[in-house]
Amino acid sequence: MKLSNKKSNAKSKGVDYWTKRISDQEMPALCSTVKTLEKLAKDDVSSLGLLGKSVMHDNALTSRILRVANSATYSKGVSHVTTVSRASVVLGFDTIRNICITAKLLSSLLESEGLTQGVYQRLIKLMARAFQAAMLAKMMLRDHDEELQEEVFIASLLYHIGESAFWSTGCEEAVELDGQDPLPAELLQQRLKQTADMLEIKVDELKGRMIRCSDATKKLAEAYGARVLIEHLPNPIHLTKDLRANVDAPLIRMPDMNEQLKKLRELTNCAMVKADFNQVITTTLEGILSGVGVDRCGVLLLSPNRKRLQPRIVLGDGAEQMKNEFIITLEQPQCLFCDCIELKQPMFVDDPSSAKWRLYMDDYLKNKTSTMGFMISPLLVEQKVIGIIYADRASSGRKLNQSEFDNFTHFSQLANVCLSVALGH
Repeated sequence: MKLSNKKSNAKSKGVDYWTKRISDQEMPALCSTVKTLEKLAKDDVSSLGLLGKSVMHDNALTSRILRVANSATYSKGVSHVTTVSRASVVLGFDTIRNICITAKLLSSLLESEGLTQGVYQRLIKLMARAFQAAMLAKMMLRDHDEELQEEVFIASLLYHIGESAFWSTGCEEAVELDGQDPLPAELLQQRLKQTADMLEIKVDELKGRMIRCSDATKKLAEAYGARVLIEHLPNPIHLTKDLRANVDAPLIRMPDMNEQLKKLRELTNCAMVKADFNQVITTTLEGILSGVGVDRCGVLLLSPNRKRLQPRIVLGDGAEQMKNEFIITLEQPQCLFCDCIELKQPMFVDDPSSAKWRLYMDDYLKNKTSTMGFMISPLLVEQKVIGIIYADRASSGRKLNQSEFDNFTHFSQLANVCLSVALGH
């Protein structure tokens, strides 16, 4: 009976009661600041000077305004502003007004006292979501003028101001409602698709923008002195997981005869015009990657002392990692790459674990190459070996066959002809 009476009293108080209570008792500083700023906004002549004077008495607010004005989100690349009046000139009155409102809102809510732990946590999470929503809304309008971006930012931030203010009261009704389960969230993928369609971009591009926006939100929260919000901001891990899954899923490149013919013609033209080294190698690797159908390929050049091979140009899956890590030393007793260089012959390692190749494959080489097999061929300039062309299907785990090795060899030989014509004497 007692509980039902409480609910009845809460309902009977109505919207007017809660609006007046929140305005007059719970958040008077914020309401006063907003009223002052709105009065100043109507006076175009003296608003900038009066704005500086109106916040001078509030050292904490002044400090927050200047920190935010000099933050990466708002800084115009000029020297640091040191007064609110100067910040108003650089950023504009509307922007500074919104910064003031945001700073006052955050301080009013964060400084709420007498709250139970559950209610306080609910308030912080709600504020964090509102702050992130405001940044996302601003990000979505990045192609529009700054005035509209700021208007949308403050509208999004204040969208749930009534709910935030209610939780900040810590009243009996708030404690009682804290025990209720929150409404289930809307499906993330559906919302992402709707937003991407509205912006006329792909979902993955939207995810990338949202992840960057999340990082910017953390920095801006810190500038506002609201570091407590950071750990409660929505975690973009759900976005990065999806993106990472798409990135990590290997692209299966099947042999493409049309692509092979296209790149072979380009190489023939390279020989005729004596194209430079980079053009010859890039065209060759593109033909091997997309035409022969491998997962990764690269050119490894000999060091000046000819004791190691180091990647120069790499294409395909994990290209950056291969370029940084695929360094082959040539000082082992039995070295497969050494034999390729000395014999000036291409080699097809169809099964590295077989008796034929096992003695040539030490642990170091096994860690670098594909367990499913790989192809190597010497890179020659007038019969002098300057490096190696390498290709495999490491990421997809597919085997190579003799026909694909023949096509790989064709590209390698034509590349050698092009380099000899262009670089030879």
